[in-house]
Amino acid sequence: QPSWSQKINDIHVAIEENVFWECKANGRPKPTYRWLKNGEPLLTRDRIHIEQGTLNITIVNLSDAGMYQCVAENKHGVIFSSAELSVIGES
Repeated sequence: QPSWSQKINDIHVAIEENVFWECKANGRPKPTYRWLKNGEPLLTRDRIHIEQGTLNITIVNLSDAGMYQCVAENKHGVIFSSAELSVIGES
């Protein structure tokens, strides 16, 4: 079963900053990764770039705020790491 060597942590970013999250898991066979936002699958599009266990969001806006999960899985099991992205708007 996979095990985390690096989890994701809650972050607070100002609007229009960039987010870079990385999660890493060990396991045999090597785990594959998925990302979820508020329980829904997250896919690469527009400002969101996903590659393995890394998630990159450029020019964050208020709609990017939410709960994110990095999911690592192989044939022996699935593990989840959750973190919250808070976006701080103009005050």
